Amino acid sequence: MRNNRKVKRLKKTPANEFSQEEVELFLSTIKQSNEYIKIRDLKKIFRNKLDLLKINSILKYLERSKIIEIDLDGNIIWIKNNTDRQLTFWEKASTTSDCKGLFNKKILDQNQF
Repeated sequence: MRNNRKVKRLKKTPANEFSQEEVELFLSTIKQSNEYIKIRDLKKIFRNKLDLLKINSILKYLERSKIIEIDLDGNIIWIKNNTDRQLTFWEKASTTSDCKGLFNKKILDQNQF
């Protein structure tokens, strides 16, 4: 006899897929530490929260996006703050209006060719 119950199938998701909340959890946990964290200790730190595949994925994502910096010994040595904002040349430099006019004129002259 056939069973007439419908079987719910779970959506298959990649094992290394992570959410923004997991990234924030990762960063906040690392920021709370007072010393340099070694990459090999991350599994112990995120014991029940994240699995090893997600830890590696998040770590590579943050390293590629220049949010964290890792030295050759495997220590996380720098974490970018959310308040860090890269200033443009025009915001950083204190230039006169004559100087800005020269830059704009040079850019316009180059676009004609």
